[in-house]
Amino acid sequence: MCRFLLVKSEQKVEPQKFLKQFAEISQKSKALNGDWQGDGWGFSYLDDKKRWQTYKSVKPVWEEDYIFKEFPEVNIFLTHARSASYMKNLNDVNVNQPYFNDNYCYVFNGDLEGVCLNKRVPGAIGAQKIWNLLQERLTKMNPEKSLKDLSDFLYQHTKTLHALNIGLADTKNIYALCRFTPNSIAPDYHVLCYLNKPHLKIICSDLLGGFKMENFKEGEILKF
Repeated sequence: MCRFLLVKSEQKVEPQKFLKQFAEISQKSKALNGDWQGDGWGFSYLDDKKRWQTYKSVKPVWEEDYIFKEFPEVNIFLTHARSASYMKNLNDVNVNQPYFNDNYCYVFNGDLEGVCLNKRVPGAIGAQKIWNLLQERLTKMNPEKSLKDLSDFLYQHTKTLHALNIGLADTKNIYALCRFTPNSIAPDYHVLCYLNKPHLKIICSDLLGGFKMENFKEGEILKF
């Protein structure tokens, strides 16, 4: 299952130090079915004009650590390492996350089996379809309500929801939904963790060294 990281800092920070740890996490972390997180990655940050800038690659994130130093100091950024579900989209950089529009930037990881919707949703892969469903809600509701409404909608239309984790950022805040069904093989694998300090906020698919992070509760939605 994919890995993602969101960071918000009161003072501008160098993404490089966070990305190095994220790359190590992505390289070491194996999904419950043994899949790796090496099918490409993406990095998005909010520039000084409040616009989203993005870099994407089909290479594993740990093979491109030399690029990290090229990213500027920023206040908000997101990154995502992909574990492709279908071979037909394996080397298509366009499906790599993060995705963004004028107002929001989004990352997702999850494992949903037997999704049956009553309408056609645009998107080549599940992550794109979920992004489109979320964007519909964001035009009518605030981010927290949008995430809650989408979570309930997908739960009602999914045969088995193993995990549904969404990270979202606007120009001021970062948000996340963490929904999962506990399993006995690796109980913490689907659980997001977070750091909530006055000067620094982090949401990640795994623990980052040097930070005392806490786990999301099942179904929890947080805004930092």
